[in-house]
Amino acid sequence: MTASTPAYSPIKPESPATGKEQYFDVVGYRDSSDTKSYVKDDSSPYLRVTVNAARGVAETAAGEAIAVTINPKEVLKVIVKNIDQDKATVALTVKDPESRPEYWAFGTRNIDGRPVSGKIQARLFCKWIRSLNSNVQYLNTR
Repeated sequence: MTASTPAYSPIKPESPATGKEQYFDVVGYRDSSDTKSYVKDDSSPYLRVTVNAARGVAETAAGEAIAVTINPKEVLKVIVKNIDQDKATVALTVKDPESRPEYWAFGTRNIDGRPVSGKIQARLFCKWIRSLNSNVQYLNTR
């Protein structure tokens, strides 16, 4: 028996009608206190963060390398920095405006047989955050 990967929908939340769930595959993560971090190398999997539409958060599953939950309603500021043609980082300031940001890094990933750049994945991640929190400050440094 082989495990199947759920269909990918970067824009639409989980829907019984489509059977698709929204998730983000992260190549790097560092929390605001430097206590949790993850960096994907050639042999390690992506850190998958799946949207839980009922709770309004995105979180890692129990089997992931680290436990991460993001609640868009707690995000105050989002800064996107494009590293190169294929990669982008997203810095999120959560809750306290004086706190250090969390860093999320996205790289090119084949999804449904086609390459999707980290810049596009970062944009979709920010779009999801902004769809649940219209008050978030947003800056794309391109």
